[in-house]
Amino acid sequence: MSRERHVLADGQATWTKQLRVLQVRATAEISPGISTGVPPWINRLFTGLLIYVLVCGAWMLTGLGGERVRYYVGLLGDSPACLAALIVTIAATRRMEHGTTRTAWRCLSIALGIYFVGTSIGVNSGCTARIPSRVPPTSATSRSIRSFSRP
Repeated sequence: MSRERHVLADGQATWTKQLRVLQVRATAEISPGISTGVPPWINRLFTGLLIYVLVCGAWMLTGLGGERVRYYVGLLGDSPACLAALIVTIAATRRMEHGTTRTAWRCLSIALGIYFVGTSIGVNSGCTARIPSRVPPTSATSRSIRSFSRP
């Protein structure tokens, strides 16, 4: 910002401030190897996931097939949705430029991958009936539970 002095006809001086504006042109270039468009399979994956979630939700709410079928639908229902989320986050990570945002998405992908592995282990133990919560309590455990329930 600059100040200029102007002398009026009657001899008085006034000061005016002028603001200079620089015009800058910037062009953005896309780095080679990074595509900006949405891959065509993402829409199909999203549609399939939406249908899957609606079917599993309706199945769990209605109890179709009895308690045993509902148990397996609840047990297996999380894995495909988690896998779809993992695929989408990996695809999003691969399309980003290097930097903090890509690192954050990479960490999110790793966390979802670890969650998917844990879910798969839980599904495997649930299908083979080796769930630790299904082990009958020992006599010491059942005595301590009864002592808390009585006044």
